[in-house]
Amino acid sequence: MAYCAYCAAETEAYHGEVPICLECSERRDVEKRPPAVESQLRTRLLQDLKQTSARARTASEAFLLLVKETPSGLPHPDGAQRIHNAPRELANARTEMEKAHSRLTLYLSRGILLDAGNTVVEE
Repeated sequence: MAYCAYCAAETEAYHGEVPICLECSERRDVEKRPPAVESQLRTRLLQDLKQTSARARTASEAFLLLVKETPSGLPHPDGAQRIHNAPRELANARTEMEKAHSRLTLYLSRGILLDAGNTVVEE
């Protein structure tokens, strides 16, 4: 038994691959978002994707710079900590970018809006 992506009620119905109960399905059909709201939501999700992509790009550049500097033989005062932090920051940035991309894709393909914690946002 699956749980509705909107209200977490048990359901056997699906819209595409997303579980949805009959009440939420009917409400979703009735409460279509106006075009202005659609545009604002899409813009917000695109902006989030751009910001997370920029963060991932910056982290990637910092990581590559660190890799270039490391074999120089010159010890950096906080070199060990930098070596530990750079890949962690890059991985976190890429994860956030992937989440933003998934939220945008899910919204554009199925009309489901998730927040950053991947919970359905009720409009």
